[in-house]
Amino acid sequence: MDTIIDHYAKRLASRRGEVHRWCGTDNAESYHEQHKQGPNPFKPEDFDYRFNSMGFRCDEFTDESELPILFNGCSITEGIGVPVTDTWAYQLIEKIRIATGKKIPFWNIALGGGGFDTMADRTVWFAKTFSVKPKFVFSLFPSMYRREYCVDTPNVRMWAPGTGHSDVNELFSDTYFAQHQCVRSFNTIEAVHMHWGCRTFNSAWESHACELIKMISSSYIKFPIGKTMYAPRGRDDLHPGVGAHGDLCGAFWKVVEPELQRL
Repeated sequence: MDTIIDHYAKRLASRRGEVHRWCGTDNAESYHEQHKQGPNPFKPEDFDYRFNSMGFRCDEFTDESELPILFNGCSITEGIGVPVTDTWAYQLIEKIRIATGKKIPFWNIALGGGGFDTMADRTVWFAKTFSVKPKFVFSLFPSMYRREYCVDTPNVRMWAPGTGHSDVNELFSDTYFAQHQCVRSFNTIEAVHMHWGCRTFNSAWESHACELIKMISSSYIKFPIGKTMYAPRGRDDLHPGVGAHGDLCGAFWKVVEPELQRL
């Protein structure tokens, strides 16, 4: 991994090729049989997190694909709190597999806690590491207030409201510069996508990010944010549950299905 994403490289390296019962906010300490909105839909043993040789929750990036497709995002797209087969990304790839009859591995570079900057870092990393050029890229952007900053090269930190980084709170609490930083990262992603010559589909789960993506993207997919997004929730009682992932899949599928008919 490049040193610029050192904080994520360490996390990925620690789980390469492994199977973990827990991941991120979905952990033994936070698990409760009863959620705020009802019973927990999952037991601790119901599912695991399986990571490929690079540390991502998906198939190997070297697997042969008849229609290369890539997913990008944060913990929602990574699928924290739900089985991988119930994530919106996996549900969508299954629909595409059935519709096309093609052999398509599930490639997902989403990583929990990431922001626009992180998504740009991973997009560049993927392009530099693998020669394959995805034909479709599906992205679910997170809050625009998750911002990376460099303390002393190569130590990169993630800032978000309430994270306690008092030394930079005053600088990063400025919405104007948050927008500009996100636009720069979004343009980096778009530049790689143009190099690939792929079709992109973009959405977001946070209201400010939605407004930003609408302005700067030609392929914004509207998704209803609110109760549908968070109730009922996943195993960690924090991330969206299976129903919300199904709704997300449906929103993307409605737009991508006509594209598949042109293949």
